[in-house]
Amino acid sequence: MNKLMTVYKTSLISIALALFLVLSTASTVTAENVSPTVTETRITSNVSDQMQPDIYGDKIVWHDTRNGNLDIYMYDLSTSKEIQITTNESWQSWPDIYEDRIVWEDERNGISSPDIYMYNLSTSEETQITTNESLQFNPAIYGDKIIWQDFRENRDGDGETDIYVYDLSAHNETSIATTALGCWDNPHPKICGDKVVWYDCLNESRFGIYVYELSTNKKTLITADGSKPAIYGDKIVYEKDSVNLYLYNISTSTETKISTNESYKKSLSIYGNRIVWEDYRSDHPDIYMYDISTSTETRITTNESVDDPVAGTYNPVIYGDRIVWQDYRNRNSDIYMATLTWSQEPPQDDNNSSNETRITTSGSAGGPSIYSDKIVWEDYRSGNADIYMYDRSTSKETQITSSPDNQTHPAIYGNRVVWQDDGGEDDGGTNHGIFMYDVSTKKKMRISPTELAYDPAIYGNRIVYSRTRSGNTDVYMYDLSTSKETQITSSPDAQTHPAIYGNRIVWQDDGGEDDGWVNHGIFMYDISTKKKMRISPAELAYQPAIYGNRIVYSSDRNGNIDVYMYDLSTKTETQITSSPDKQAAPAIYGNRIVWEDDGGEDDGGTNHGIFMYDISTKKKMRISANELAYQPAIYGNTIVWLYDYGYHSDIYMRDI
Repeated sequence: MNKLMTVYKTSLISIALALFLVLSTASTVTAENVSPTVTETRITSNVSDQMQPDIYGDKIVWHDTRNGNLDIYMYDLSTSKEIQITTNESWQSWPDIYEDRIVWEDERNGISSPDIYMYNLSTSEETQITTNESLQFNPAIYGDKIIWQDFRENRDGDGETDIYVYDLSAHNETSIATTALGCWDNPHPKICGDKVVWYDCLNESRFGIYVYELSTNKKTLITADGSKPAIYGDKIVYEKDSVNLYLYNISTSTETKISTNESYKKSLSIYGNRIVWEDYRSDHPDIYMYDISTSTETRITTNESVDDPVAGTYNPVIYGDRIVWQDYRNRNSDIYMATLTWSQEPPQDDNNSSNETRITTSGSAGGPSIYSDKIVWEDYRSGNADIYMYDRSTSKETQITSSPDNQTHPAIYGNRVVWQDDGGEDDGGTNHGIFMYDVSTKKKMRISPTELAYDPAIYGNRIVYSRTRSGNTDVYMYDLSTSKETQITSSPDAQTHPAIYGNRIVWQDDGGEDDGWVNHGIFMYDISTKKKMRISPAELAYQPAIYGNRIVYSSDRNGNIDVYMYDLSTKTETQITSSPDKQAAPAIYGNRIVWEDDGGEDDGGTNHGIFMYDISTKKKMRISANELAYQPAIYGNTIVWLYDYGYHSDIYMRDI
């Protein structure tokens, strides 16, 4: 086995060094206003080989041969900077990225027994995830879960491996399935939300694509005659007979054929409604994309390589409007990126109710939050506010809390839901505080002490909230991994609306009469450096949200309330909206900012609704079809919000 793995990897590098391609072009497709303009960008220019890219938000990672071994590198699109992640002289390969965490396969403890390692960009900390002396390889990460293939239970050298999952929150690892070492050219297991998907070829009775749901420990055979699966949300895409693409919807248990050209296809990737793959309909591989919502296929790469039939473009992955791949046109393997833009928005972005999905029917909902397939909200259907959850993958609604008190302001990360319990007269307010429910374990726990606490937010193991103590309202943080509460701010003013991403906590300082409101604004605290800084100028600013290096908030200037964005990497503030109406409650995910426009008397309220701005394309679009829409939240391609007509209110959702 050791020799096999060494030969395999050595051959990979040799092949990569021998491949080359020639021309460099950009591709423009203009079919019926639904196909995008494809703009290519060369990400790497080093004469060595850069391979196996992955992308999340503004960050692209790959493994790189420039140092005589394989190292992990990253390129940050927001700063245009390349960063070397690993420096160990052994091989680090096959990276995968989610938010600020990068995982890879690492041979520093022996070529025959690689381990899985992780690097946290927020803390600059490297962590060894596996310590077993057997072989662990092919890692992937989503949220707090890392998966990989593991040889520790290899049975009589028959090529069986186990799929393991490591929970960063619980600090434990679990074997969830047994599969084969390698199933021809099938990719490693993939994870999205609480679902793991892979292709099994151990024996003929088990051939097929399987999905495992981590929250229920349920394993399901999706199809016996498909392979090369990829997953996003409740969508699994795969090929049959190596030439036809199929889409399986987990929530509806339906399969749809989506390809028309019967060429050889591999390296599938899916994000939202877009699927990309490596296609061999020409004499060299190209990248193609299929948009599920418009049933439109687009050729992404057009560089010709007639002099070398094995050269071309390989291993595409997609995130939002960006596709990255490894490309051999420069006589070595480089990383390229395609950015998709439209001269006109595709039809699925038209403002009509057919693009919206109603999530609740109680007519008494409020305050939605979303993470992956799960949407949570507060609901007054029983006369008081309880927390409910809807799982898109199962189409099931679950009541999380049941109490005579009001439970409000829910937030969700992974399988953890947090909320504010308002207490009540029946208990003298003693139940007031922040609570958490773990969907996977079905356990509830108190987070804050008994004092008044408000507006929780959660990221990973950390929960932040405002808490009133001794007459002052400050921001506190509770760490689930240490079971400790930390006071973040200490001020006579009220510190409210905290939000967290990685090591960064942002909040709104409400100022006060004692200082003439000069302290009012948005502030940030970095947990790793223990430093606090002002984000917004001195003017009134409200309701911050954070994603990566970007912080968004509303700010009242010159009599107008608009949405602004502060970029920590460039230390610049950008005005996103400019309107006489009030633009409030902004939220951000990746390159997309959403907010509510409160309309105004000047236009009869007709501009009221949910809007979105795409930072990469600099385009604004209306999201909600109707006017009275509030409290947007965004995750990936999905936006949720509240329609509130006074006499009834419900949660709606839209995929873009």
